[in-house]
Amino acid sequence: VRRFFHPTTLKEVIQFAEKSGKDIYYTPEQWENFIIQSNMKNAEYIFRYLNSKKIKVDFANLSEFAILQSEKNPNNLFRGIFFKKYFASYYNERHEDFFSLYKKGDTEIKIWIIDVLANVNDYNSIRFLIDRLTDVDKKISERSYSSLKQITKLNPAESGRKEFHDLSVVNTFRVYAEKIRKE
Repeated sequence: VRRFFHPTTLKEVIQFAEKSGKDIYYTPEQWENFIIQSNMKNAEYIFRYLNSKKIKVDFANLSEFAILQSEKNPNNLFRGIFFKKYFASYYNERHEDFFSLYKKGDTEIKIWIIDVLANVNDYNSIRFLIDRLTDVDKKISERSYSSLKQITKLNPAESGRKEFHDLSVVNTFRVYAEKIRKE
């Protein structure tokens, strides 16, 4: 795999390692190179493996990969479940960078960050998502509601037959956030 890298070959190596319980001994820098050379579909196998083994690569390079994917094919980026989970694993150490990436990003990156935050059960990330419920961009507010539903397992808009930006809906999520803060 090292001398003749091909994304599908690495995918097969990862699948073999996962099935056999064997480890793959690449450096974080080598994993980064594999990620950069991969399309989103094949990178998903890499992110699944890295997350399961708790292998960390450079956050700045991951951010650049996300930006590049958002420009090339945002739908593939949005479908990247393992990339979102892996990226979310950096939240505790890099939470300010998440919010900075959101602030500087285009709509696709903003939506993706909101999706990533669905994997983070943290007071500040929940408050961030709550604040997006009333965003003028409907894509942002809808995605924020979806992420909050995933985190809280609550669906106050449906149960109360209200819009997701209704103040009673927002308040339900605020109550949850306060409960998290006190824990």
